[in-house]
Amino acid sequence: MSGVSLRRRFTRNFAVLALVVASLFAALTYVGVRHIVVTSRQSSDLQQAYVNAALVRQSIRDGVSGVPSVLSSLDTATLSTSFVRIGSTWFAGSGEASPESLPESLRLTPLRQVARQVVITNGQPVLVIAVPLSSVGATYFQRRVLTDVNSTLVRLLGVLALGAAITTVVMKLLGYEFVSRVLVAAGKAWADSTPNHKD
Repeated sequence: MSGVSLRRRFTRNFAVLALVVASLFAALTYVGVRHIVVTSRQSSDLQQAYVNAALVRQSIRDGVSGVPSVLSSLDTATLSTSFVRIGSTWFAGSGEASPESLPESLRLTPLRQVARQVVITNGQPVLVIAVPLSSVGATYFQRRVLTDVNSTLVRLLGVLALGAAITTVVMKLLGYEFVSRVLVAAGKAWADSTPNHKD
C-alpha cells in the first residue's frame, strides 16, 4: 500500500471517528438541555395555572356571569388560552382556540388531581394543564403554545450540528497532518535502518 493511499485511509478513519464522537456529544447535550428547558417551563406554567385556577374559583363563587371576563384577562396577562368547564358547560377566554383543541384524555375525563400533557398542534408543542376545582364543581384548563421553547431548541440543534461539522473538519485536518508526519518519520527510520550496498 502506497504512502498516499495509507494517508487517505487513516485520515478518512480519523474523520469518521471524530464525526461519531462529535455527534454523540451533540446529541447528549441536546437531550440534556431539552430536558432542563422543558422541565423548567412546565414547572413555571404549572405554578401559573394554580394561581389562575384560584382566581377562576373565586370568580365562579361570585357568579358565573363574570367568568368569561376573568378568563380573557388571564389570557392577556399570561399569553395563554383559558377554559373552564362547569358541569357540561364550557366557558372560554379571548383566545382563538376552542375546547375541542384540548386533549380528549383531559377534556372528556373527570379529573381528581392536576394533570398536564404536551401535544403537537400544527407542528408546535402545546402544554395543556388541567386543574380540578372540586369546591365549585368545575375544572380549569390552561393551554399554552410553547413557541419560544421550540424555537430555542431548534436554534440549539442547529448550533450543535454546526459545531459537530466544524469539529469533524478540524479533526480531519489534524489527522491528515498527524498521519503525514508519522509516515515521514517512519519512512526516514526505515531508510536509516536499511544498509547501503555498494557495487
